[in-house]
Amino acid sequence: MRPYSIAQAPALAFYSRDFYREVASRWRGMSFAYLLFLLAVCCLPPAYQIQAGWAKFVDDQGSKLVEQIPPITITQGTVTVDAEQPCYITDTDTRKVLAIIDTTGQVTSLDRTGAVVFIGKDQAVVRHGANETRIYSLSRVEQFHIDRGVARVWLNRSRYVAGPFLYLMVLAGSYVYRLLEVLVLALIGLAISGGARAGFKFGGLLGVAVLAVTPSIVVKTVLDLAKVTLPMSWLVFLMIAMAYLLYGIEAIRLPRAPREGDPGQGGPERSHSHGSSGSGG
Repeated sequence: MRPYSIAQAPALAFYSRDFYREVASRWRGMSFAYLLFLLAVCCLPPAYQIQAGWAKFVDDQGSKLVEQIPPITITQGTVTVDAEQPCYITDTDTRKVLAIIDTTGQVTSLDRTGAVVFIGKDQAVVRHGANETRIYSLSRVEQFHIDRGVARVWLNRSRYVAGPFLYLMVLAGSYVYRLLEVLVLALIGLAISGGARAGFKFGGLLGVAVLAVTPSIVVKTVLDLAKVTLPMSWLVFLMIAMAYLLYGIEAIRLPRAPREGDPGQGGPERSHSHGSSGSGG
C-alpha cells in the first residue's frame, strides 16, 4: 500500500477514515509539520489583504500624516522640537487628533485629548486601549532624529517590508493558536477514548486532532476569501473540529477496509489441482 502524501491531507481530512488511521499510526511528529504547511498556505490570503490595506493607507493617508511631522531630535534622552508647540498630528479627514508633541509642559498626558500618542520632554506615552496607557522613558536614547523626509522614506519602504513581516506575524499567531487547540482536542480525545487501555496513544491522537482542525481551517479560509461571516463562527468551527475528532477516533477503532495494492488484493487467487492418471490394463 502506498502511503498518502502530505499534499493530499487537506482533502482527505474531510472524509477518509483510512487516512485518519494512517496518521494516527505513522505520522507522529510529522503532524506538526503538516499543520505548519497548511497554515502557511491558508495565511497567504489574509496577509495579502492586510498588505493591500496598508499600501492603500500609505497612498491615501500616509503622506498627509507625514507632512505634519516636525523635526524631532532626542539627545541623551531629552526631546527637542523645531516647531511651535504643542504640535498636533491629526487625521485630515475626521480632524481627530492622533498624536501630540509638546516639550513645554502645556500638555503632560493623553487624558481628555483623544490622542493615541504623546511625546513629552523625556517620555513617550501610548494608548493601547480604552483602559490601558503605557509610558516609555526616553532616557536610554542617546541620539535620534526624525523629520518629514526621514518619515517619508520609512513610509515608502514599509510598503515592501510590511507584507512579509505581517505574513510571518499572522502565521506565527495562527500556528500557536492552532497548536493549543490541537493539544486540547487530543486531551479530550484521550479522555473520551479510554486512553492507553483502549490502545489510543497520545501521539496518535495529536495526529487525529491536527486532521480534525483541518476542515475548519480550510472552510474559514474559503469564507474569508468570499468575505462571508458566520455568527459565532468560533463556536461553529469548534463544533466541526469536535465532530471530526470523534470521526477520527471511530476510524481508529474500526478495522481498515482492504485497498487496491494490499497483499492479497492484486488479483484472483489461483488454485492448483493435482490429479492422478491411471492406465487401464
